[in-house]
Amino acid sequence: MSEQVIENGAERGDYTSASSAQSDALCVGRFLAQKGLPDTKSDDAAFGTAVHEALYKKSSEGLTVEQEDIYESCLKIEQKVIESYFGVDVKNMQEIRENRFWVHWPDKLRHSGQVDCAYRMGTKALIVEYKALPGQVATSPNNLQLRDQVVVVNANTPLLAEIAVVVVQPLVTHTPEITVYSRDDIEKAGRILHERVRASNAGGKRTAGEVQCKFCKAKMQCGEYQSWAGSLVPAPKSLVDVPVREWTREQRKQFCDTYSIAQKWLDNAWAAMEAGALMDADFVPGYSLVDGVAREKITNLQSVFDKASKYGVALEPFLNNSTISKKDLSEIVRSATKLKGKKLQECIDAIIGDDVQVSSVKKSLKQAKA
Repeated sequence: MSEQVIENGAERGDYTSASSAQSDALCVGRFLAQKGLPDTKSDDAAFGTAVHEALYKKSSEGLTVEQEDIYESCLKIEQKVIESYFGVDVKNMQEIRENRFWVHWPDKLRHSGQVDCAYRMGTKALIVEYKALPGQVATSPNNLQLRDQVVVVNANTPLLAEIAVVVVQPLVTHTPEITVYSRDDIEKAGRILHERVRASNAGGKRTAGEVQCKFCKAKMQCGEYQSWAGSLVPAPKSLVDVPVREWTREQRKQFCDTYSIAQKWLDNAWAAMEAGALMDADFVPGYSLVDGVAREKITNLQSVFDKASKYGVALEPFLNNSTISKKDLSEIVRSATKLKGKKLQECIDAIIGDDVQVSSVKKSLKQAKA
C-alpha cells in the first residue's frame, strides 16, 4: 500500500505512535485498552524531558549540573556520529529537531513518530534518538521505535536512497551503533508497521510482560497484568516460609529476577488502596488515611541566622548545624561564575579542597547483560 503524509507536527492524538512500538508489538490489546485514560508522569520522565528540551533549543540554560553533563555528552556523541555517517564536510546538511511526522494508509489508519533530530544531505538521512536515562534500550538494529521513525521520515522526505538510525545514550555508551536502512529495508519496515498498526486498532488478546506493562496506563485494570505480576510475588510454602540464609542458588536468582516487577505491582496495588480510601473511608476495613509528616526546608539561612542571633545564637554553632551538598555548591558556583563542564569541576575542587566527607556507597545487585 502506498503511504501518504498528513498533518506533520501535530500532536499524536488518539493514534498509535513510534514511542510505543515495542510495547504494542508485544501486546496487541494494549493500544485500545489505554484509550481515554489519563497520562502519568514520573520524576525520571521530567528529568529526561528537560534534557530533550535543551537539546531542541541547543541551550543548557536552566539545567542542573547532572543534566548539563548529559546534554553536552549527547551533542559530542551526535557530532561524532554525523561525521562518521556523512563525512567531515557537512556544509549542505539539513537539520530538523523535535518534529512529529505522520503517515497514513488508504484504509484510513494513521501513525506518527516524534523525531528528536534528523539530518539530510543529498540522498542520505540520519535519525538521532536521545535517551537521557541509563535504563536498557534496544540498540539501533533492534529498536522498533527507530524503525517506525524510518518509515515516517521516508514518507515525508522524497528521493532518499537510505536512512540511518542511532540511539545516543551517554549513560550507556559513547560509541553507539549506526544502522543503515536501504530502500528494500524501508519498504519492508513500512509493511511491518502497517500490519502492527492494523492489529493494534483491531484489538485482541492482551499479553502481560515487563516491557509492555511498564508504562501502560491500563495495567491496574488489566486482568492479564494482575495475574502475571501477582505470580511473581513469592508464594507461601516457598521462599516466604524459608529463611533467607537457607535459600538455594536457584531461589536467590528467582527472587532477584522478579523483585523489581513484584515490587512495582505491590506499589501500584497499595496506591490503588490509598486512592480507594480517599473516596471511601471504609474502602479497606481496619485502615484509614492519616496525615503524613510535613517536611520543612530553610531557604534563607542568612535571614534565619539574623533573627536567631537576637536570641544569643552564635555564628559558629549555627554553621556547625548547617550543611550543603557538593551538588548544591556546584549549582551556586555555576550560577555565579557561568562556568561549565571541566572548568566548573576544577573550580569546585579548588573551593572544597580537603573539606569534604565522602560517604560509603551501598552496592546494589543488577542483572548482568546477556
